[in-house]
Amino acid sequence: MNGMTDAPQSRKVRSEPGRKQKPVNDSAGSAGPRVAPILEARSLSFGYSEERVLDSLDFTLNPGQIVGLVGPNGAGKSTLLKLICGLVSPDSGSLFVDGHSLDGLGARRLAKLVAYVP
Repeated sequence: MNGMTDAPQSRKVRSEPGRKQKPVNDSAGSAGPRVAPILEARSLSFGYSEERVLDSLDFTLNPGQIVGLVGPNGAGKSTLLKLICGLVSPDSGSLFVDGHSLDGLGARRLAKLVAYVP
């Protein structure tokens, strides 16, 4: 487990850029509307050649949360940002931005969801 609690949810909220968020039905049953994570990684792994940089990374970033990436050189901070921006593809696992899988998402659509300034 990654330290986050997985509460059952009856409704999820998904948003499109420039549109208000609207709840959508979910098959699980529980308490009221919930906003979809703005960024989520599931079992994300990546390596350069033989060197594994990220191994089975799981996290969820919800609207309103502020996160800082800190760590020593070579820890995978820049690699994670490259994965989020679609500059490199994960070896395994999945990334979701605003409820949309980055797998197979076109460059134009991704540019509407993610911005990166090096």
